[in-house]
Amino acid sequence: MRLTLFLLFLFILIPFIHSQSECAEESHPLLEKYSDTTTCVGSHCVSRFIYRSPSLEVVSISPNCGPIEGNTIVKIIGNGIREFGSLMVCKFQFIKVPAVIKIDNITNPFNNKRFQCVSPQMNSSRAVDLEISLTGEAFTTNTQQFYYYNHPILSSVSPSIIDTIGSQNITISGSGFSGNSNHSNAVYSPKCKFTFINSSSQWNQYPLYDITDGIILSDTQFKCPTVSSFGVMNVLVTVSLNGQNFSPSGVILTFKDNWIKPAFSGRSPPLRVYHTLTFLSTPPRLVLFGGTNGVFLNDVYVLDLNVLGNSTSSVEYSAFNFGWLDFSSSSLTTGQLPSPRCQHAAVGVGSQIYIYGGITNFYDTPSDELFLLQSNSYIINPNTAIKSSDSLNFELVNTTGSSPGPRALHSLNYAIISNKKSLVLFGGRSLGDCGFTNNCYFNFNDVWIFDIDSSVWRNMTTTTPPSPRSAHAAVVMNGSPSYLWIFGGEIFDETAQISTFPYLGGLVVQNDLHKLNLETGEWTIIHTNNNNSNSFPSPRMSHSIVTLNNRHILLFGGALQNSLQPLNDIWVFDTNGTLTWSYFGISNSPSSRFGHSVAGIDSSRMILFGGMTTYGVTLNDLYLFDSTGDSLLW
Repeated sequence: MRLTLFLLFLFILIPFIHSQSECAEESHPLLEKYSDTTTCVGSHCVSRFIYRSPSLEVVSISPNCGPIEGNTIVKIIGNGIREFGSLMVCKFQFIKVPAVIKIDNITNPFNNKRFQCVSPQMNSSRAVDLEISLTGEAFTTNTQQFYYYNHPILSSVSPSIIDTIGSQNITISGSGFSGNSNHSNAVYSPKCKFTFINSSSQWNQYPLYDITDGIILSDTQFKCPTVSSFGVMNVLVTVSLNGQNFSPSGVILTFKDNWIKPAFSGRSPPLRVYHTLTFLSTPPRLVLFGGTNGVFLNDVYVLDLNVLGNSTSSVEYSAFNFGWLDFSSSSLTTGQLPSPRCQHAAVGVGSQIYIYGGITNFYDTPSDELFLLQSNSYIINPNTAIKSSDSLNFELVNTTGSSPGPRALHSLNYAIISNKKSLVLFGGRSLGDCGFTNNCYFNFNDVWIFDIDSSVWRNMTTTTPPSPRSAHAAVVMNGSPSYLWIFGGEIFDETAQISTFPYLGGLVVQNDLHKLNLETGEWTIIHTNNNNSNSFPSPRMSHSIVTLNNRHILLFGGALQNSLQPLNDIWVFDTNGTLTWSYFGISNSPSSRFGHSVAGIDSSRMILFGGMTTYGVTLNDLYLFDSTGDSLLW
């Protein structure tokens, strides 16, 4: 009875063993015999034959590293690979895992080059041998190393607030970004994953994410560019060292809009272009003066900024209620009000504003008057925009000595020069004799300094200046010494096609950048005019620039040559670092425009108002730009 049961057992076992690749001794068309063993029970023996592919080898693996938690899809390039179904395995040291033949995640039984398997969990960071087998028994004699590492630990991200435009670098701090320092042959493919967080249960069920390439700076720092966002939101940032397995924990990054269109109470100023918007710091407010919308204007509006408070979150700005106040009536504005004008220049000094020049019609000589606007303290209710006390007072400043003379489309900036409070005027244009029946416009490139305490103008002696120009933009970086920075504008080229009266020569817009040492009078060319460079802004006129954090120059808008095609791109120039421009983009920007006005209100924010989109289409919209936390500016 026992013998019968034993024979029955062998009868069942032998086919089963054969199905597990214990093949008959006859030759196999794809394999060669690797080894054989014979097991006998009494007079009954069972032979076990193990076959392998004679040319089976591992050439390379990708990735060749992964976290100790496992779950890394490893693609293996090799030779002699054949389809043996569920018998095929990979072995990570002593741990076997199933393998498949795949090409780009598609199973292909005719493929003899690619193997794929998933790394198993390992209990520590180490290097292990990776081998493959077609039958689960005989493995390749050559091996490749697979390197296990611990997931990095993320602690913070800088900046933590970023613009929705994307492609701005962030730096993540933490530990373990170098993987394992003992694994010098590990090939890392660092990535950042941005997972958008939303309270909607539907979004949580189907999370949205995007991935960018990263750079391992050190074991404690990791750098990568951001993705673009389709709105204001928080994202979870995680990192991967092998480009596939991301850290189980991450850091929160906030996407925001740089441009906010704030709500306001009171009556908005009428449409206009070539006006001035000037910031007064005591108390914080903006004063809008003049411009044109086909009719020359000399109205005055005040925008109170106390409502900004101490908030730094642009997400909150849309709820702010700015208050416009019309100071144009005779009861609110006293003294000698300037005549209606545009293309003038204005600059704030404490609680005062200086206004110089401008045109009162398109065919007369520009003004050479210097006005002082004194803004006394007042209180505005932001909900009703009703003034409760005081007024604005204009006066014509009596100066001594020579003056810059009639000017339009010039620049006027405040500067500290030799410890004196000063105004700096550069360039602009006027009408003069050009040999024709009527006068023609001509440009200037001189520099005039106005001493505020003595009310005296002086013509500054300088080295070779930029070409004469108007409709440029200028800022002053106060320091030791202070510098005047000039960008772009239009010049008259007598060799170009003659423009219509009153221009002499063709108008040619520029994109050169210069700076002037206001102590020594030395001009420095930062870069010359270049129409074909993508490394700095295109040539333009009637654009705006402001300073942020007393280091960066922020450029917006303007118009291209000839067609006056308006622009709405943003560029940033670093005056203390690499002296290069960085393209900030046009995401969420106001519409394209020129002849608008901007005013910086602190180290990271500015206000924009009005301008012109195309000839005849003027604007009166209001925007707040906030750069807080942006990597290009901080």
